[in-house]
Amino acid sequence: MIVLPIVSVMFPVAAFAAVFTLVWQKIGAVFYVTGYALRFIGFFSELIYSWPYSSITVGSMGVATAFYVLALVVLSPFVRMKKKYKYPTVGALGAAVLVLAFI
Repeated sequence: MIVLPIVSVMFPVAAFAAVFTLVWQKIGAVFYVTGYALRFIGFFSELIYSWPYSSITVGSMGVATAFYVLALVVLSPFVRMKKKYKYPTVGALGAAVLVLAFI
């Protein structure tokens, strides 16, 4: 539970440092901070991986998954929708996704 918050903070910091290092080289020192945090995450994940019951196997439906997804696509009301309604629907859903991504 401690790894996810560190990763969700360190990767944007590393991206910020990467972009601004192109403009001002002194800010590259931020990479050292992110490097230490990512080394901690690597050490912590290796520690957890060494425990006997730290990983579980998850079964899948195999080929049935492909048929299930194909059936969802073919039977979807969006596929059968007329083109004059499809484009505004895609535009509205795309705009909604972009708005939610930036919030």
